[in-house]
Amino acid sequence: MVRHRPNQGRLVTLLLVFVVLFGGLTVKLTQLQAVSPDRYVELAREQRTREQILPASRGALLDRNGLPLVTSVERKTIWADSRLVEDPLGAATALAPLLGLDAEALQRQLVSGDRFIYLARLVDDAVANQVASLDLAGINLVDEPTRFAPSGDLARSVLGLVDIDNVGTAGLELQYDELLQGQPGQLVEEESNDGHSIPAGVRTYLPAQAGSDLVLTLDRDLQHSVEEAVKAQVAETQAAHGAAVVLDPDTGEVYALASVAGGGDGPPTSTAQNLATSFTYEPGSVLKSMTVAAALERGGVTAETQRTVPLSVEIYDETFWAEHRAGEEQMTVREILALSDNVGTITLAQSVGEEVLDEYLRRFGFGSTTGVGTPREEPGLLPALADWSGTSLPTLAIGQGISVTAMQLATAYGAIANGGERVTPTLVRSSVEADGDQVPTGTPARQRIIEESTAAQLRDMLRAVVDDGTGAAAALAGHEVAGKTGTAWKAYDGGYFQDGQRAYVASFAGFVPAEDPELVIVVMIDEPRGAHYSGGDAAAPVFSAIAGPALVRMGVAPNGGVGEQTDDGRVRATAAEPAPTTTTAPPPTVPADPAAQQPVAPGPGAAPAGADAPPTTAAPPTTVVASGPAEVTPAQPADDSGTDG
Repeated sequence: MVRHRPNQGRLVTLLLVFVVLFGGLTVKLTQLQAVSPDRYVELAREQRTREQILPASRGALLDRNGLPLVTSVERKTIWADSRLVEDPLGAATALAPLLGLDAEALQRQLVSGDRFIYLARLVDDAVANQVASLDLAGINLVDEPTRFAPSGDLARSVLGLVDIDNVGTAGLELQYDELLQGQPGQLVEEESNDGHSIPAGVRTYLPAQAGSDLVLTLDRDLQHSVEEAVKAQVAETQAAHGAAVVLDPDTGEVYALASVAGGGDGPPTSTAQNLATSFTYEPGSVLKSMTVAAALERGGVTAETQRTVPLSVEIYDETFWAEHRAGEEQMTVREILALSDNVGTITLAQSVGEEVLDEYLRRFGFGSTTGVGTPREEPGLLPALADWSGTSLPTLAIGQGISVTAMQLATAYGAIANGGERVTPTLVRSSVEADGDQVPTGTPARQRIIEESTAAQLRDMLRAVVDDGTGAAAALAGHEVAGKTGTAWKAYDGGYFQDGQRAYVASFAGFVPAEDPELVIVVMIDEPRGAHYSGGDAAAPVFSAIAGPALVRMGVAPNGGVGEQTDDGRVRATAAEPAPTTTTAPPPTVPADPAAQQPVAPGPGAAPAGADAPPTTAAPPTTVVASGPAEVTPAQPADDSGTDG
């Protein structure tokens, strides 16, 4: 018998394989336990730990009296950990109709294997309660802060908006986003395979730091009455838009800032666009005060200087006419301004020349932003002196060929009211940090632009505009009012429409009480229709409607009046006239684009704008002022996904 011996070669090979495998395993174990154990421990920890960002509470926006304009409230957000969803089809079928989602798309999300999936954010309480009652594995609810405005759309163009992540996208919410946001916190904890926290596991908690509150210069009740006054006039005149600015001429603090869009088929509403700082227009005769200021300081005239004013003046290829006069007249500078005489104003501009007129227009702040700092503030348009044409001096002198904002006019008239200093307007008084410390924003910049004596003459002359001239509708019982009307042809693509198609912008800029101004108010009505399109008819009445309640609220007694003594020792005036109250908050809207029409350039022999027309004999539109804003309970925050008059 032949005996077969095992194949020693194969045994040796197999032995070598085992030796190599064992050696590799030994090396790997050595690497895991001795060379780099921390790295693998960390990898294992990452697989069983969950990191959660804790959002910071966004700071509130408060009015000057501490009343909330915008604050943060908690809303539920629905999210899923798809690894823990036991029945994706059943969960999707149950959730889809509640969340308004497509069931098939939702099911795909629930089988994706992702650990964190947003299903619906910031849902209302009813939906959140229904989802919670389903008690679905892997479906979770978490609190998230969202913005809530107790007074609805009040001051929305100033306050602005945030996106779904609570990041500012417009207005003060954007301008002060970093200060309002605060610092988010963090929670890190170990969890088991079924998604539950491990009591003895790693847990790190870093609390969120709340954002700072902002105390604004706005007065909530005054803001409401201003918005209602502008809305009423926009509705009455069927205008496209309206805006108003109310500020303190000494401090630059803005008490109210209204932006309104015509409602078309519905009522006018507050807009998201800040028309007072971003909407530019040719001001018309309201700018003549700046031309007169230049003449008083550099033209060798006073308010009582008599001048021979012709019926017309020819400059290069244009003839500028005085309206409402039959021929040449002797007029004082006071009368030129009070009656808003175009030719008289142009002759004053000629007496100082192009360089001086350009200098004074820029001194008053035209052609540059005001410094209020609101996002997308427009500087307007004032052509560089080198770009002036032969007719630039006469047209600029009467407020044409230049574009401005209502805020620019408010700061310019503020300088006349306060004795000659242009003060940077401000919307924020202070910030309040999370620990309660209040930090003032600082003193606004001031610049002297005209002499006190010049400002005093202008204040006196502007009283005559209201007492004897085109601004009679701005008069207020018990108070002296000073101001200037303006009615400008609205320019489109460098030209103006012909008569019958022409659109206008009506404005009034003034202050009260004239002898010691407490308030500067600028009103702009864009494209008023019908017979009451002039500044004297469309804008001046709004000034009066705003000023009356404002002076009462500020405790400014009428001339010669006793007033009512308040608890803090102030004298409170009696309201000029009681006004009905409106509490309905209309839905938000944005300004519509101007109607597209083919413009035509102004024909030869006519000025781009005529003189201020005295108020018509027909009764001007009336304005309704509400007493205060209607507060809303924090249920469901809405998703914000020419001629002169």
